[in-house]
Amino acid sequence: PPNDSMDVNEQTASAAGPGPALLALYDAALPHVYGYLLARCGRAALAEDLTAETFLAAVDAVRRQDPPDAAGRNPAGPWPRERSPPW
Repeated sequence: PPNDSMDVNEQTASAAGPGPALLALYDAALPHVYGYLLARCGRAALAEDLTAETFLAAVDAVRRQDPPDAAGRNPAGPWPRERSPPW
């Protein structure tokens, strides 16, 4: 059910899932990610492959986790500060 505290755009984005947000991120970040990888490896074909792998990993990570709500918060909450991280 829609949340009364969300505006229409937030409700639409929430109902659509993470897809539109991932596409917007892809469009905004692609030139930066590709440029960085090209500068690091110096080979266009390799940079293209690495860029694709980077975005595929991002999509996979979104599918594995609970997506954030419209305000960008993860419903599972932040990492508990009283526990040590797993590394």
